[in-house]
Amino acid sequence: MFEVNDFMENLNGLSNLEKKVESSIKSLLSDKPEFLYRMMEYQFGWADENGQPVFGFSTRRAHSTFCMFICDLLAGNPDRATPAANAVELVQEFSQVHYDIQSGNPENRRRATVWWIWGHAQGINVGDGLYALARLELSRLRKVGLNDSKVLEAFQVLDEACLDLFQSQFEEILLEEKMNISKSDYLRIAESRTGSLFGVAGQLGALTANSDPETILACYKAGRKLGLAFQMLDEIKSLWGDHQRSDPDPRLLNKKKIFPVIFTLDHAEPKIKRELGGLYFKRVLEPSDLQRVVEILNSVDAFNNCWKVMDSAFQEACDVLRPYSQVNENTYNVNKVLADIIGLKR
Repeated sequence: MFEVNDFMENLNGLSNLEKKVESSIKSLLSDKPEFLYRMMEYQFGWADENGQPVFGFSTRRAHSTFCMFICDLLAGNPDRATPAANAVELVQEFSQVHYDIQSGNPENRRRATVWWIWGHAQGINVGDGLYALARLELSRLRKVGLNDSKVLEAFQVLDEACLDLFQSQFEEILLEEKMNISKSDYLRIAESRTGSLFGVAGQLGALTANSDPETILACYKAGRKLGLAFQMLDEIKSLWGDHQRSDPDPRLLNKKKIFPVIFTLDHAEPKIKRELGGLYFKRVLEPSDLQRVVEILNSVDAFNNCWKVMDSAFQEACDVLRPYSQVNENTYNVNKVLADIIGLKR
């Protein structure tokens, strides 16, 4: 029988962890009068393009929630992990701003992207500013009781994660014009791209709980696999929809190759491969082309096969963390918590 940890019960679940991080970052940005910080608030969904407050817009704060959850799982104080959780979330938004520029995305999260409104140069400024704020947030770990050695370790693992993220994005760009991408290469790059920040979120959560090096490494590995599951789930939703969208995500019009496409190119008959390849060699995809892409993917049961890849990565993350669920007096249902964090509905 599943028993809810006292901490989770008192805070009414993971959503309260997200609220803690959002409140903390909101305070960080609202204290600064310059419009650059209104643009950052726009990226978070808290302001419109005129810098006026927006209410009711929400997006999943999976990375920061995972960081605070890990801290609590290991019998730490989640409040102590707030600066680290803030830092990871700021880096996530920094990377998203730059990724939207790199990919030419005019829209993300059903809103115009920062660069689409203010241009490439200002978009880069917003992203760089978010990265600088992330590092400043990590320095606040001294104020919550971490010694200088631990704070230095926190800076090191965050910078290593960012380098891993940049390297994976570099490789992803190189693959854009290739059609013969192996599944193993794609999954390796996807795990580095999305798993890097989940991995460091796990490391920082364990670090703030004063865990030993072996435990910190385990949380890093779990985060990497959770990140891969998160990436696969996002790709599945982008093609087949979810409760918010029933049609393919318009971001796919930029011909981004995602795992369901890679899988189909590897498994389909030559005739189907040629048709799919022809679509991806068009200068611009039309919405009707996306519908045809989905039809082709369905012909080789890409949905269920990609779901299996996602579920395998998710279960690996759960298996790594499950032994730690006995640290507190009550027992976490790790599968349920991680599913909630990445938005996995079963």
